[in-house]
Amino acid sequence: MISLKSFIPSACPHLGVSPAALYERQRALVRLGVLHGKEGKGRGSGVRLSADAVAALLASLLATDSLSEVAETIPLLHLKPNEGTCPLTKATTFWGALTYLLESDPDEGAFPYFIEVRRKKWWAQIFQIIDEVSTFEPWTNAEKRRLAPDPEELNEDEPFEPSGPGITTMAQYHLGDLISAYQAVGKGDMITPPGLQSIASE
Repeated sequence: MISLKSFIPSACPHLGVSPAALYERQRALVRLGVLHGKEGKGRGSGVRLSADAVAALLASLLATDSLSEVAETIPLLHLKPNEGTCPLTKATTFWGALTYLLESDPDEGAFPYFIEVRRKKWWAQIFQIIDEVSTFEPWTNAEKRRLAPDPEELNEDEPFEPSGPGITTMAQYHLGDLISAYQAVGKGDMITPPGLQSIASE
């Protein structure tokens, strides 16, 4: 079994965070019950590498820069497409859409994919460079009030405010490189970048 932890050194250059920081997010998501793994050490233990696990890890970065707020990942993962199903992936949640894209064949669709998330307001988009857009929001008024008590104050013209490498207040990612890194695992080509071996070998 390939573990999510062993994939982290390959993923982190595409996510703008250190392997240690990304692994702490994995641990936080396990504590929250978002990710599940087998206890123990050695082969067969830990969280199994899968597209939905990588999607949850990515969503945690989109949701917050702070480890103390990783629970903000949960409402983001469960946002729903405005059209009922995502027109790009046919998924019924933001989590499902990210998972689908990680498993998709780059040769079968237009790339790159981009993701934008309005933090705390709980709004997300996945789009391509060819004007195909999928928007995700809470569906019910009750959900919107719970996740974003003041949606009327959202200013779409507000400039992005950088808050870390690869991340902004409206978090944005180019997903193509992460897709390629994840899919390289299935081909046996997973490479740990120089200087990042320590966490993979723990």
